[in-house]
Amino acid sequence: QVWLDCQVMEQNEGLTINWDSVEQLFDPALLDSLFYAWETLLLTLATDADSWQRPCQPPLPDSDAHLWRTLNDTACLWPDAQTATLTSGFLAQARSHPRQTALVAE
Repeated sequence: QVWLDCQVMEQNEGLTINWDSVEQLFDPALLDSLFYAWETLLLTLATDADSWQRPCQPPLPDSDAHLWRTLNDTACLWPDAQTATLTSGFLAQARSHPRQTALVAE
């Protein structure tokens, strides 16, 4: 079962886009927001040749934009920011507690 199916096709000298989704899995506002951002991106690419050379910045509702800015706020200083990797914390815990369960996957 596909949760979100995006169909894009050329039709009658235009572009037709359609999403099929399992609506019970998504907040309706989220799907509306995502579709609006996707549609806006496609329209921008279709009408502004220079947009292909710029980073994409999809439009977001104010509440989503605020959340995005908050989650991506990198102003905090991490003690090991210059040397840390994605797995650094995990490996440090494994070294500190070698006999403890490190990972459970089901």
